[in-house]
Amino acid sequence: MMSKRAEFEGIYNEFRTTELNKKYYGIKAKKIKRKLLGMDLLLAFFAGASAVSSYPFWAVSVLNVPVGPTLLAFGSALAVCLGIARPYLKLEDEHARLASMIGSYSAINHVMQDIVQNIKTQEEISDESSAIFKALRQVKGATTAQEDTVPDQKLIKKLQEEVNRMYPTSSFYYPDKRKT
Repeated sequence: MMSKRAEFEGIYNEFRTTELNKKYYGIKAKKIKRKLLGMDLLLAFFAGASAVSSYPFWAVSVLNVPVGPTLLAFGSALAVCLGIARPYLKLEDEHARLASMIGSYSAINHVMQDIVQNIKTQEEISDESSAIFKALRQVKGATTAQEDTVPDQKLIKKLQEEVNRMYPTSSFYYPDKRKT
């Protein structure tokens, strides 16, 4: 049978893990969103490049190499490559997956915060909190199929340190050792 303290630690560790996962998938979603925006901007800029090519500054040469036509050709080639590659990169699908993960972990974390707060005020794990925690673990288990197959360990380590600063073990209620 699990000790009372181990039961408390399990809930607190799960709470901090959901906080970490919420942050992790939020950062990953922002990175994908920036990539999508960058690709869209490049495509939009170079799609309209033919109109810009008539401007006089495109006629400037450096070391007898015409800058405008060279940049225009390079940009157009880049836009064509991006336009062809973009659907195969499936960045929109990846962003949707990450957004789903953020939503799931945010909801789980919100309820976990309530459980942790109830423990702190009641100085015990109520039957209701225990039942909710068990149900949340089942929900969390369903989300693991969508998690990154190869997680970014460097980002996880950084976020672990951040979460540990936000929620140090000393900030949680633990039963007195004499009572366990």
